[in-house]
Amino acid sequence: MPLARKILNDTEQKTIMLTAAVRATSMAGRRAELICDVLLNSGLRATELCNLRIQDTPCHLGGKFIEIKGKGGVVRPISIPDRLTARIAEYIRTDRASSLPRHVKKDDVSRALFYNRNRKPYTRFGIYWIIAATARAAGIRRLISPHMFRHTYITNALDRGITSSQVQMMAGHSDPKIMQRYTHLLPSRIADIGNKIDRTFSL
Repeated sequence: MPLARKILNDTEQKTIMLTAAVRATSMAGRRAELICDVLLNSGLRATELCNLRIQDTPCHLGGKFIEIKGKGGVVRPISIPDRLTARIAEYIRTDRASSLPRHVKKDDVSRALFYNRNRKPYTRFGIYWIIAATARAAGIRRLISPHMFRHTYITNALDRGITSSQVQMMAGHSDPKIMQRYTHLLPSRIADIGNKIDRTFSL
């Protein structure tokens, strides 16, 4: 599938997030909404989201970052919005405690951030199901996956002027050539570069 087909357009992003918000009338609904929000605004892989612990969030680290231990044990920081930082903190204070297994203490920061309705840490399939179910409820016919949120995050970041090297670092891509696949989708960003660097000389 071409990369462009793996990216959510503006309408799809808005529809999915609004639908998740409308469905957030229960603990499960609020958790699903937050999961969608985190994926869209951090570019985490589904597995990384499943492995995310409280100690990896701003609530423990301070600042405005999530820290992810990626391939080779390399820790990478991912900047997230202040709004999302506050939402994660609110979730930890309220709904998360109701989903914990009995043997897990709510102040144990080494434990997973998200537990499912069976009081177990999420699996990739569980995250996939949340995304697919929310997209269906939003009336989106094509199959939507968590990794599409990641592609969308990278494209959104580049489209807002974040440098390729910064996005590469936050996304955990080791090969700069991977980033070129995304920049090719943004011709509008390079259309006027020629005019900006043009130096006119007259006789």
